Amino acid sequence: MPKDKAYEAVSGTWRLYESGDAPEGDKYVIKSVETNPAQTITFSSRGRFKARGYDPSFISLYGPIRTYKIDKVENAANLYSFSYWDKRANQGQGMKIRQGVELKSDTLRLTPLCYEGCHFAFVRVK
Repeated sequence: MPKDKAYEAVSGTWRLYESGDAPEGDKYVIKSVETNPAQTITFSSRGRFKARGYDPSFISLYGPIRTYKIDKVENAANLYSFSYWDKRANQGQGMKIRQGVELKSDTLRLTPLCYEGCHFAFVRVK
């Protein structure tokens, strides 16, 4: 994996502090996440990924990811594209999954594909 500026921008460990979704298509709800025990994601500058946590929706989505690719979105400040291979998708045949990433200072926001919209927000811890 290339060690470019996009990888350097996200490299490190990030602690989950907020999640949001619109259950059953209702009003969008933002929830604070407890800091202890910490739920984290770690991006290495070489394309490795690790997630640790206990929330079922967070860990089922990010727990299986081992490697990733990150690309800067052209002409969009602070926006990136995060992609990975999900072997569970496509009836077990696997497929490339892409999510939006918004990076501002020491906060990172992942926007997975959700019908009603959703996000996970993180703060950099190291």
